Amino acid sequence: MLALAVLGIGCASLRGGSDEDTGQDLGVEIRPDAPPEYDVLVAQQHAREGRAPEALAALERAVGKDDSSAYLLRVLSDSLARSC
Repeated sequence: MLALAVLGIGCASLRGGSDEDTGQDLGVEIRPDAPPEYDVLVAQQHAREGRAPEALAALERAVGKDDSSAYLLRVLSDSLARSC
């Protein structure tokens, strides 16, 4: 029972708000200083939740950060092909 309470509190802390240690808004999705992998994870989350336009935008941000990545270009092109 205690484990469920601890897990519930841990998950709840990931939903928006701010990090008191860094002052960073945890609800901000677009983070220019984050690595492209962050944007790929955001894109995957949007895709799982059925938000294709937001997923594509996140992938485009990832490619903008590393336009020489064959992997990122492939993931973006696959996503664009599926959205047509």
